[in-house]
Amino acid sequence: MRIANPVITAWSAISPFGFGADAFRTGLRAGVPAPTSAAEPAPDARGRLVPDFDARTVLGKKGTRSMDRVTALSVAE
Repeated sequence: MRIANPVITAWSAISPFGFGADAFRTGLRAGVPAPTSAAEPAPDARGRLVPDFDARTVLGKKGTRSMDRVTALSVAE
């Protein structure tokens, strides 16, 4: 049985540049570093904060009460 080649029909991103593919693409093409916040240090110097991300707003109240931020970012969008 031959495995078919994967086909990407859509993609999206949640990034420091904003939500969605257009915001991500525009941010990368601008050639400027992603916004960062000294108040929220990342474990790696390349890490950036995703501003204005609220799990309950994006995913709804149900099931997000016990969800940490990393999990919410993983399942959102």
